[in-house]
Amino acid sequence: TAAQLLEKFGDLDGLLARASEIKQDNRRETIIANADKARISRELVTLKNDVPLKEGLDDLVLHAPDGPKLIGFLKTMEFTTLTRRVAEATATEIGDVQASAVIVERADAAHGPDVGAGAPPRRPAPQSNGDERPASPATRGEDAPPQGDTPSLLSALRLEQASASKIDPSAYAPIRDAAALKAWIAEAREAGILAFDAETSSSDPMQADLIGLSMAVAPGRAVYVPLAHKNGNGDLLGGGMLKNQIPVREALALL
Repeated sequence: TAAQLLEKFGDLDGLLARASEIKQDNRRETIIANADKARISRELVTLKNDVPLKEGLDDLVLHAPDGPKLIGFLKTMEFTTLTRRVAEATATEIGDVQASAVIVERADAAHGPDVGAGAPPRRPAPQSNGDERPASPATRGEDAPPQGDTPSLLSALRLEQASASKIDPSAYAPIRDAAALKAWIAEAREAGILAFDAETSSSDPMQADLIGLSMAVAPGRAVYVPLAHKNGNGDLLGGGMLKNQIPVREALALL
């Protein structure tokens, strides 16, 4: 249909200018009502060919990947299948390449991996504990650095730290107004890391409604934001939305 209209009216501007000539009522009214959206969509997909560049065209040439360097990074990140594919594509012997030392950065400082650029010496590879999972720092009897060596080791370290942390229920509190939510968002930005979970009315994504948000910035530092909890089903016997909750739209706008 779109192709037929453009063929008849020449281009989008011609179509919008002469939309009143379209005979089908629904089609004509839809095009007229969404004229601004059509113009915006065209703007979004238009490729800019006049952007100034500091680099010359020769600097933008795609070079062949550095097999050993890429494989070293992939080994550290534990991408086994991708490591094998890169080795085959670059004719590199996997066994000849050592995993690169890559620091796992905090979110507020992350800028991408500096493979082999001033990274600290690698620690010994984790030993297997017999169940296909890398041994945790405690199992290996080592004092692992906070950043860990690999993603799985970092996860094991953080799980161990979280499990050892004492939970103080009084430190967890609900957020019931926009001002408190703004303050918490500012704290999360300052921390640079956030654990987030959405509470819904159903496990079916087609029917679920958002009813609350759980957020944490550190072990023992977390909040819950009730948004749409109800008292009863809102039927003839009463019930309805509970008080002291931030409206869903207002909360999402702040986030």
